[in-house]
Amino acid sequence: MKFKSGCKTAEKLKTQQAQEKLSPETIEWFKNLHVPSCKVCSGSKAPVPQAKPKTKWDRQFTVRSFSDPDKTYRVSVRGKVWVCSCPSYVFRHEECKHIEKLRKAA
Repeated sequence: MKFKSGCKTAEKLKTQQAQEKLSPETIEWFKNLHVPSCKVCSGSKAPVPQAKPKTKWDRQFTVRSFSDPDKTYRVSVRGKVWVCSCPSYVFRHEECKHIEKLRKAA
């Protein structure tokens, strides 16, 4: 792995490598994701533009949690399929109150 001086992330990883605390996933992340997008490590003067990920959803909504107003969840719709990022939906795979609220509004 090549480390460039001046990059804080590279310096931190260099220290971890000396202590043998780098996981294979971290090494892959550094080579494939960090180096091409880092101005210092890639040697480019301008940042490399990141491609916007394509979404497979027709519509997406951000909904506040009913129990904690500081939390928000993402409700996504594709055709007749509704998915929510709340723990109730993620763990039980049942329609949650966030989906119910948006279906009634639609």
